[in-house]
Amino acid sequence: MAVGSLPARADDGEALRAGYLPHRAVYDLVLIPGRDPDKSPVQAGRARMLYEFRGNQCEGWSTTTRLLTELTPQEGNPQISDIRSSTFENPLTKEFRFLTSSTVDGALREEADGTAIQDKAGQLKIALKKPSKRDVSPGPDIVYPTQHLTLLLIAAKSAQTVVEADLFDGSENGDKIYSTTAIIGRGRVTPLPDGDAGAIPELRGKPRWPFTVSFFDRAAKGGGEQTPLYDLAVEIYENGITQSMTLNYSSFSMKGKLAKLELLPITPCK
Repeated sequence: MAVGSLPARADDGEALRAGYLPHRAVYDLVLIPGRDPDKSPVQAGRARMLYEFRGNQCEGWSTTTRLLTELTPQEGNPQISDIRSSTFENPLTKEFRFLTSSTVDGALREEADGTAIQDKAGQLKIALKKPSKRDVSPGPDIVYPTQHLTLLLIAAKSAQTVVEADLFDGSENGDKIYSTTAIIGRGRVTPLPDGDAGAIPELRGKPRWPFTVSFFDRAAKGGGEQTPLYDLAVEIYENGITQSMTLNYSSFSMKGKLAKLELLPITPCK
């Protein structure tokens, strides 16, 4: 089994050449019944994810994500959570800007607003505006989301099966660092998804790979086996488009598929 632990600066050249397609996608997710549904704290659930990816490898990538989730517990009323994220990632300057928020039934739970930079020594430095104004220096070799995607696709194309990396995405209170472990399956070309996404010629005949990424709290990392905060299983094309996903939390899981896909104009490098 090939294992890769890739630092934040290992992907510079590949990231600049990455042929990611700007796109807007909608994913519908449903609750996966457990082996014993009566013992699950959740009796019903559904979610919709809106994802938009714009930009290019020279001027940077902007990403907008919104995840609306409705969960019905075994007892009580349905609960609606709304997680929003807007980020900008520049592979040349190593800058990352982020604005994230999380509400439950309309009440704000978490928010973060700030900027991060990877300096020449590979150290990550975060300047937060919200939830409070402060500076954080979590250390070296921490990647941003698109850098992470690039690392995974590089590994997949070179037949690696495991990749470990520390990830910063601006979530929670803006200082969370995840330790991630990705298990990579064999690439494949299979029939296109149903609906309008199946008519996209840019997906026809393109390989995609299955990844299962476990997210751990790096601050809690220590001796012994650690339980992940959650797992994300996805199938991703080489152009960065995700076809399907499964979110596995400690007490429930949700499975989603690509419901709608729209390619956005490609902005050429100046």
